[in-house]
Amino acid sequence: MKCRYFFKFILILSVVFLLPCTALANAPAPPPYIWFTFLDRAEVEGMQFVGCQTALCEKPTLLMQHGTCSRSSCLTTQPVLKAPHRFECAEHTCLYKGVSLSDPPLAPYLKLVGQFQNRARSSQAFITDFRSPIAGYADRHLLVKTLDEELVVLPDRQAMKPSRWEVFGRALAITEISELAILWSLATPIAAVFFGWRKCTREFTTRMLTAVALVNLFTFPVVWFFFPSLQPFQYLATRVFGATSLIIAIAFSVALIRLKTINPKTLIRIFTIWLISSPLVIAMAGVIAFWVSYGESFPSSAGIPSWLTLPASEVFAIVTEAWLLLRLSQHHLSLAQASLISVLMNGVSFGLGIAFLPALR
Repeated sequence: MKCRYFFKFILILSVVFLLPCTALANAPAPPPYIWFTFLDRAEVEGMQFVGCQTALCEKPTLLMQHGTCSRSSCLTTQPVLKAPHRFECAEHTCLYKGVSLSDPPLAPYLKLVGQFQNRARSSQAFITDFRSPIAGYADRHLLVKTLDEELVVLPDRQAMKPSRWEVFGRALAITEISELAILWSLATPIAAVFFGWRKCTREFTTRMLTAVALVNLFTFPVVWFFFPSLQPFQYLATRVFGATSLIIAIAFSVALIRLKTINPKTLIRIFTIWLISSPLVIAMAGVIAFWVSYGESFPSSAGIPSWLTLPASEVFAIVTEAWLLLRLSQHHLSLAQASLISVLMNGVSFGLGIAFLPALR
């Protein structure tokens, strides 16, 4: 009987882990594509993707257009490429995605014409071998410098940047450890000084410092994963994992405020449950992410700009941590005092993260 259940368990694990591999093996080859990244992070109102027959581009052809380009240097003809071709821009990034590597070339030369807040600028005609099956990173990732009168398009010859999936585990470990180190070494003493100034008992201070460390385990993944996943050009799988971090934070925050007895032991028990259950929930999210994102070779440009998600993430962390500290203090702290502690902790953490942790920038 035990052997039968054991073999069933092995079969379930095999299906969970081998099915994604089989599906990926049967996935179609990726289409031709080019990423354009604006180095000065200029906001694009409209961008035209143009084909040229010569380097001088005497007779430009409008291939595709994103947004509005109505100034005198913009082309007024209709784009010759239609869906399923894609040309989308969001914030400081544009993406062109073709249909198949077997399709005829777009044009011998390519060109960008962009409209910005102050003026329209165009680039010189350039060549990139992005359609080749053996094209390198620099052929498919181009950098765009915005000068006073023109756009300069250059291949990105820096070391190939790893994808979000390739650095997921390492980034999670580095950012969690770094953030906790910052909190425990700097932000937590700020709270300790505050509690000491109010002449709080050692038991209350210990309980609140434990709560500070525990609360940040819930809020930091939301700041790091959920809010960035709302930005443009994010894969559906990334957004599933971002939503998972939010669900975990909400579940354990509710568990914290429902505690009848709050002491270091109960807080450590909550931490233990979080430590055990989080990998299981993340594994379930991985299966869901696979099913919803299978076949998605490129992310959509739809999303909330980073100039909104970044402050929103900090406001979330400050408000959530202040509220939890207020509830966990059992009326020993006022709303103003809990908010002050939260602002100080998150301010120190954010400032040091920007200064010393490139992954947080």
